[in-house]
Amino acid sequence: HVIIPLSALPKEMGGSESRALGEIPGHGPILAEAARDLAKGATSKATRWCYTVVDEDGNPVADGTTAYRPPPLLRSHIDSRDRTCRFPHCNRPAVECDADHTMPHHLGGSTSAGNLAALCRRHHRLKQTPGWNLSQPSPGTLVWRTPHNRTHTTTRDPYPSQ
Repeated sequence: HVIIPLSALPKEMGGSESRALGEIPGHGPILAEAARDLAKGATSKATRWCYTVVDEDGNPVADGTTAYRPPPLLRSHIDSRDRTCRFPHCNRPAVECDADHTMPHHLGGSTSAGNLAALCRRHHRLKQTPGWNLSQPSPGTLVWRTPHNRTHTTTRDPYPSQ
């Protein structure tokens, strides 16, 4: 596990590439450059890192892993957040769906709540069909663009309030 200050992240990841120190809990501080490399997944494919990004006050703002498959706690979070497949009008329960990377992992997409969504196998495959495009502007909000350039936005169904 590595703790990374938001400011130490690369510019393309929303940071400013500051020299703020990261930390490996139980081991101590690490240089910003090392934290950036870990955040980019610049490690051996055999090595997995979990990361937590913190703001200037030390509050967690994002977390994830360099692994392809989400760990059980992250998978549980996705299933609880999404509740069903995030394709418009699909009601397959999230626990029966794939935890799909909106931006493919092999293209640099993170295994994090902001890049994973529950998609049933049918809609997971549809997403990969030429002409279809999927984005996730905020965690759990998906914007589907069809081959005919129509857009459909889906958000999670809130749980009933007491």
